[in-house]
Amino acid sequence: MGNLPSFSFGEEFKVFLSNLPVKDAQKLMWTIRTVENIGILESSRLQIIKRIEKNLFELRSIEGSDIQRGLYFHVQNNRYFISNGFTKKTRKTPTYEIRRARQIRHLYMEDKNDKGI
Repeated sequence: MGNLPSFSFGEEFKVFLSNLPVKDAQKLMWTIRTVENIGILESSRLQIIKRIEKNLFELRSIEGSDIQRGLYFHVQNNRYFISNGFTKKTRKTPTYEIRRARQIRHLYMEDKNDKGI
């Protein structure tokens, strides 16, 4: 299948991932690899991913009582960028995390346009 997604990680997401307990980090990486293996549509059906707004999505990983999330956006073709991550403590995705993902997306796209990519 040529249209399976591929994720790259932003610095904030890498830091978040490295600070998680090993089991939680492994579960979140398993979630990412699952999306890469089964695709966006099936992942959405299984509620592994959720649309937050236009071109901003949430990866959903649950390990015990800890609920890890990563926010990502579409870059080009089948490429996606995970901007930031957080441990979800309430039913709603924190506004701060959404704002931060928007900022990172804006800077990423601006940089990409400046480089003519």
